[in-house]
Amino acid sequence: MKTSACNSFFSLPELIALVLPHLSRQDIINLIYTNCNLRDICTPFFWHSLDLIVWDWELDFGEDTTAQTRLIASPEGLQALYRNVDTVQAVYWRPDFSWYYFNAVLTYLHSTSSRSSSVAVKQNTLEDKEQETPTPIATETVTGAERDRVLSASEASAMEDKNQEETIISIEELTAAEWGGMVIPSPFPVVSLPPFLHLTIYKGMIAMDAYGLTTNLPPDYHHIPHHHQTFWFLRLNSSTLVHLELLTLDLDSSPVVRDLCRTLCGLRQLKVLKLDASQQCEISSRVLEALFFSCPESLEELYIVPTVEDEDPMSNVQLDPQEGDWDYGRGPLVLRRRSLLHLKIFEIPSSYSGFLASPLCSILEHCPALEHLVIPSLKTSIISEKVAKAVGKHCQRLVSLKMPQPFMDNKGVTMMSLAEVIPPQQLKTFEIFGYLDDFPDRMIAAWTRHSETLQRIELSNCRRLTSATLRTAVMNCRALEVLELTEFYSSKCCLTLEDAVMEKWACTKLRILDIPVKLTYNGKNPEYLNDPSKESWTALDHAHWNMLGKFYSQIGLLSDLEILDLRSGASFHAPSMMDPEHMQEIRVEETCLPGMLVLENLTYGRLGYLSRLSGLNKLLELRGSIVWENMDAGARMGHREVDWFVDNLPALRVAHFMPRENKYLEGGRAQVPELLLDLQRHRPEIDLRPHPYNNVC
Repeated sequence: MKTSACNSFFSLPELIALVLPHLSRQDIINLIYTNCNLRDICTPFFWHSLDLIVWDWELDFGEDTTAQTRLIASPEGLQALYRNVDTVQAVYWRPDFSWYYFNAVLTYLHSTSSRSSSVAVKQNTLEDKEQETPTPIATETVTGAERDRVLSASEASAMEDKNQEETIISIEELTAAEWGGMVIPSPFPVVSLPPFLHLTIYKGMIAMDAYGLTTNLPPDYHHIPHHHQTFWFLRLNSSTLVHLELLTLDLDSSPVVRDLCRTLCGLRQLKVLKLDASQQCEISSRVLEALFFSCPESLEELYIVPTVEDEDPMSNVQLDPQEGDWDYGRGPLVLRRRSLLHLKIFEIPSSYSGFLASPLCSILEHCPALEHLVIPSLKTSIISEKVAKAVGKHCQRLVSLKMPQPFMDNKGVTMMSLAEVIPPQQLKTFEIFGYLDDFPDRMIAAWTRHSETLQRIELSNCRRLTSATLRTAVMNCRALEVLELTEFYSSKCCLTLEDAVMEKWACTKLRILDIPVKLTYNGKNPEYLNDPSKESWTALDHAHWNMLGKFYSQIGLLSDLEILDLRSGASFHAPSMMDPEHMQEIRVEETCLPGMLVLENLTYGRLGYLSRLSGLNKLLELRGSIVWENMDAGARMGHREVDWFVDNLPALRVAHFMPRENKYLEGGRAQVPELLLDLQRHRPEIDLRPHPYNNVC
């Protein structure tokens, strides 16, 4: 019965075609080698994506065995690529291969019409893929003049109808001296390759970065930066291209910027665009505006990575061609002025000196559908208020704010200003780097304004944060799922025990809790725990122990928690000649969480609250101040605790019980405490890792 059902399934190509997009490339290869029927069905899907990207750290320095090198060295592989060129929909490659490919395309175009400066290609003429001299495949007409202006919808439609039957590919555009002077290579490559004309995804580097490695190309094919050839190739796919990523662009070059802008205007189906410049490249706000207003109206996601620096005296990009420039005959750039009605995600590049209001406001005014905004640093609080006013007026759908590089804007003024103009109870994500909590009341008000909708709060490399601000997140934000805080100084960014138990936590949906906490002044077990009978305890000792119980009970109620990372923040006075008041941070792995990993057993003189965590059935990772070897004796796990871990926390896969020095030991199991080895034997699926943190600057 099973065999019959299997045969029935594989006899229907339509069903197989539905499954193939969900399989890995290796799975598809296995199917191709199964039988002739599956080979015929699966081969086109294998060639849908040509992924030749390999990063420098993946290369074998002894021998280059990357996919692109193997492909170039294989006549059979190139011939297979030739036969399936009409099925390729996505390419991912580095500049060494794309340079080789453009030479192969030039060879192909020259061989099909050696006496003409252009090649007219009819549609659907590649009937016999095994013929000795195949015919290229069709797409729409691509000529330079038609790309130099922004077409209206009616003009574009008429142009497309007029040119449905043939493609005109100009060889002159590839061989023009001002574009880099590609010449017909001699001898010809093993297999000449027609251009891909149905691409939906393109991701490629145009020039090697400073540390780039070049694969073993034939001697005549070592690449040079080929911006214009790449843009020419993109224009050939203007009617199908949906996703475009261009890396290592030379955006300091006026011809490159102008040609890129003209190319972007014509990509009428484009939905995702990412532009990244070569190292050390900074662009002016004028270039940023030109790129933005060249984007097609179909765009939904825009990521512009290079740093913007208006004060750079070397920034002399000319947006309009001057007499004598190679593109002077094409006239000035004609930029779009209509809004990007579909743009939902926009990553604005960072700026060391801070943005001015004018360029940023002019851009944001054209983003009415924006939902996710990565905002750069701004020069002053006055500029922040102006930008916030523009956002409040034109970008009313924002649900996510992120500032990854605030530079001098690290006090959160811009982020708070934006949160204040977004309609209340709408913001879902709030992320900022290097935050300095100089205005806690304002930040508390901003979070409270969106306390019913905030799902993610992430403060990376936080410099200072009041406990009251953190308390607002856990006690007010009901929808919160992720609360992550990485810090320079744990003792300056922690949630105090008193604030942690002031009220019941509202954030019961938390999946990730990653914060520093201040449970004792020195990050160690309190001295009163040396008397488990509690006879010598003071009223303050009893109060502190009860607060610890309430805190761990709050943690235990977070039934959706997947990652728990509690770091005990503490410091001690370490005066120096330069700073008599200096407070030295205690390393996180040298602190502990009193009572958290201990089961209470008065018979054996043990006090603890480990049983309060039994409800964390989804917990995958346990991190923080839990390094077993560095704990006080009263805070360490014993055999009863190991038995508890065997029976509880069924989803646990990672625990940072190991000291950091074990990270580099090979076969160092002898130095692992026997107790942890026992835990490993009973729960082999748990990875007992070393603690990764170093919070001391």
